[in-house]
Amino acid sequence: MKKANKSNKNLKMILQISLNEYRSWLKNPKLMILIFAFLYVWNEICRLFADKAELMGGRKLQILEPFIGMMNSTLTQMILPLLFIVLISDYPRITPDTLMIIQRTGRKNWLFGHMLFAVEAAVTFMVSMFIVVSIPFVFKAGFSNEWSEVTTRFVIEHPNMANTAYATILPSNVYLHGGPVVSALFCFLMGVVTYFFYSMILTLFALKGKKIPGLITVTALILVGCAVSLKRSLFTWVLPAGHSLYYLHYRAALRKPYLQPWISVVYFVIIITATCIMEVIMVRKVSIIGNKNGE
Repeated sequence: MKKANKSNKNLKMILQISLNEYRSWLKNPKLMILIFAFLYVWNEICRLFADKAELMGGRKLQILEPFIGMMNSTLTQMILPLLFIVLISDYPRITPDTLMIIQRTGRKNWLFGHMLFAVEAAVTFMVSMFIVVSIPFVFKAGFSNEWSEVTTRFVIEHPNMANTAYATILPSNVYLHGGPVVSALFCFLMGVVTYFFYSMILTLFALKGKKIPGLITVTALILVGCAVSLKRSLFTWVLPAGHSLYYLHYRAALRKPYLQPWISVVYFVIIITATCIMEVIMVRKVSIIGNKNGE
């Protein structure tokens, strides 16, 4: 009974810490950066799909296609993670009040609360981007587990545009290898775990009192990962960016994939688990209040 009560108490403290951080994050003026993300998505993703539908005689899209297209754009998957990192760059917050909080909750509960907050922030960011990229097509698209003719027949009906952004925004690597629902779920999951992993890297450096090197490291992971993804190679699968891009897993026409999507899931489970274990070990040893400025 005592063990159960202690577990419940720990869980409540973890939830309270994550909720406090989440509320603080939602009030952070940095969230105004989301406006830039929304404008970019509307201009670069939504416009392409809207124009593509017009070129196909006004035929309807599948409602998930703009989101899947956004999550399979290498440029977009460089810009959005960078914006997310800016949004959470202040976290975990290590302030003069941190010592008091840790004394009340315990080091591990404090850390687990920040981990839960990172999940909440990643999910919130992904849901926001899904809503923003889907809103313009709510009344112009259908919902089923079938790809629209706008996607599957565009190159057939417009062969002279096969190498344009209209064709490559949602390539055959994606729509020939499963339905839109599975593709969208995989893209959403990869987005959340990728952002969570980047958050954990920032936390790892913050525990050492090295926030700036942490930001530089994560930025390098994003930029280098996207760069090597432009030309598929073995090194593509070393960094998170390659695993988060669904289209890289498949060939344009052949059924045999370059890499099974489930391997990417296992990849993230391993690197996230390893990072979290390092943080749990580190939080017991570091002098957090000695690094209260995070520098």
